[in-house]
Amino acid sequence: MRKVLVDCDPGVDDICALQFLFNRKDVEVVAITVVHGNCAASIGAKNALKLLTLNNLQQEFSGKIPVFVGSDAVLVAENQDWKKTPFHGKNGLCDVTENDVEIDESLIKPNAVQGICDLSAEFEGELEVLAIGPLTNLALAMTLDTNVAKKWKSLTIMGGTSWGSGNTTAAAEFNFYHDPEAAASVFAKMPALLVPKIVTWETTLKGQFLGEKINFHPDQKTTKGKWLWERCKKMGIFSKPLLPTFAFAISPPPQY
Repeated sequence: MRKVLVDCDPGVDDICALQFLFNRKDVEVVAITVVHGNCAASIGAKNALKLLTLNNLQQEFSGKIPVFVGSDAVLVAENQDWKKTPFHGKNGLCDVTENDVEIDESLIKPNAVQGICDLSAEFEGELEVLAIGPLTNLALAMTLDTNVAKKWKSLTIMGGTSWGSGNTTAAAEFNFYHDPEAAASVFAKMPALLVPKIVTWETTLKGQFLGEKINFHPDQKTTKGKWLWERCKKMGIFSKPLLPTFAFAISPPPQY
């Protein structure tokens, strides 16, 4: 069983990636750490907890998945433009509130940076870190504990571009663009023996899978499917049965 820590900014795309991972039989998500990005970290943590609640995986039950809220500010200078017209809406889920999920916000744990350090020590040599948001939490964790990344089995980052084809500017991908200093810090502090997998924006667009793989499809009648569909359909690319593989980084793909 692969032990995975997901550092993310749960707007619609990361919610889909999380559901994909929850469905896998060979992956144990040991924690979700939330960073600012598609929405404020505090809001993203609530979105992650809603999905956990839909899957009966919230931390109040023994052995379930903890959610840590992390940094709500970039390392240096904030770009204010993203706050004016957030692509995923103010709540990170396209401002959809229909059939919303009641959550116990007291289950959200503070200090994602310390959480990353503690879990890295607990699962030293086993922990696979999947970073699919801006890299602020990782940059701070690698500063707090200069040996933290040496304890990881692997690091996979969704960010950057292969050929300069961006999704935020003509050449920039959102996660790196949102906190470029954090991305630079992470790569500068990378241990020599840890070779990260970089899944660029262009790569995510090349791999696709059916919405049914994440309990999301307009024809599905499940509670999870309905909740996901109502939020995904507000975004153009997510309104189709084929979705970008935001969880492409966890390989090989499961057999269905």
